[in-house]
Amino acid sequence: MGYLHDGENAEEMVQDVFVKIWENAPRLQIETSLLSYLYSSVRNACLNYLKHEKIKKKHEQETLQENNISESTESPVNFNFFKVLLAQTIGLLPEKCRQIFEMAKFEGLSYEEIAEYLQVSVKTVENQMGIALKKLRENMTPYMNQIYEQ
Repeated sequence: MGYLHDGENAEEMVQDVFVKIWENAPRLQIETSLLSYLYSSVRNACLNYLKHEKIKKKHEQETLQENNISESTESPVNFNFFKVLLAQTIGLLPEKCRQIFEMAKFEGLSYEEIAEYLQVSVKTVENQMGIALKKLRENMTPYMNQIYEQ
């Protein structure tokens, strides 16, 4: 409650921690007291939630700013062309690579959250993001003149 200031979300965080502990019980090795482990787990879950909410708010603000951009900028961006090109390029990515990229960039999930959800290592997520970003750069760079209206 001290982190989230919302009783409903606080209860949900605690329940999520207990579910994760239950699911991972066979592999779980607690080397501290159970009480401190529970407090730390709930605190970390709350901090991750707050970080995710901050990213979502930032994305919403960027989207609002993107929609409100006037044509008075020095080199206006052709957003329609950019969006189509980006969607096409993302569609060319391998399935797992595309899924990881979308989870990270569009859903705002951390690499750890993605790794946990997809049951892969964090290193795999990092490698797939590197591949995705490299392919996006390679495919979009030749179109830079069309993205930035002259």
